[in-house]
Amino acid sequence: MIMRPKRHPDGMQDRSTGPVAADRADGGSADPERSSPAASSQSGDSTFTRPPAGSTLSADSNDSAGALALARQQLWREQQENARLRADNDRMRRQLDAATRRSEEAQHLAHHDGLTGLPNRRLLEMCLQQRVAEAIEGNGQLAMLLVDLDGFKLVNDRFGHLVGDLLLKVVATRIAACVRSDDIVFRYGGDEFVVLLANVNDPEIAGSIAGKIREQIGRAYRIEGNQIQVSASIGRAVHPRDGEHCDALLRCADASMYREKSTNFCRQG
Repeated sequence: MIMRPKRHPDGMQDRSTGPVAADRADGGSADPERSSPAASSQSGDSTFTRPPAGSTLSADSNDSAGALALARQQLWREQQENARLRADNDRMRRQLDAATRRSEEAQHLAHHDGLTGLPNRRLLEMCLQQRVAEAIEGNGQLAMLLVDLDGFKLVNDRFGHLVGDLLLKVVATRIAACVRSDDIVFRYGGDEFVVLLANVNDPEIAGSIAGKIREQIGRAYRIEGNQIQVSASIGRAVHPRDGEHCDALLRCADASMYREKSTNFCRQG
């Protein structure tokens, strides 16, 4: 007997029977090729998932942000290094300036009197040699005055060394006021001063300046409420008449000063 598939009243074939229905009953797939994409993508040894839309742009943005952050960090480090170098340079410049000032101060103290601020004996020797060389080269004359205070020891004994030091400072100011711009005043030591006179074409110029110094030193002093009176003995030496070398000029001026001091002592006696 041949069995025919049942037909529904509407003429449709009953899908519950036949080979396909049997396959479904067994749990199989009626058409493997029509299975879902997810199922087909999971077949095989590897799994591939398509990246979501816009993920590539997001990665590029992250890379750009990271590069910018690294550049900013590098710039900050360079700025810090430059600031450190500037600070080091400023510190080294300040140290160099301080060392230069200390050197200049040491040179000044080495060649100047600490009390009066005048050039001292050491600088006198250097300047005297230079002035003698200039006078020889220019065929000119140089004069030296050696000034010694009379009665200065009595001032120290009576009023004290503080008043004596103040007196020396005033004397130095008065001597400097008597000389010309090219002349130099030195503190030779103790109560002695030396004046170098440049371009002395006439030997009487030295005598004229010595007279002014003697007059100014002889004026009365008012120091710390004390009335003080001193005088000066001044020796002279002219180059090349009295000597051609520094030592000869100093000896001649010293001898001339002591002769005047003896004369003054005899007058006071």
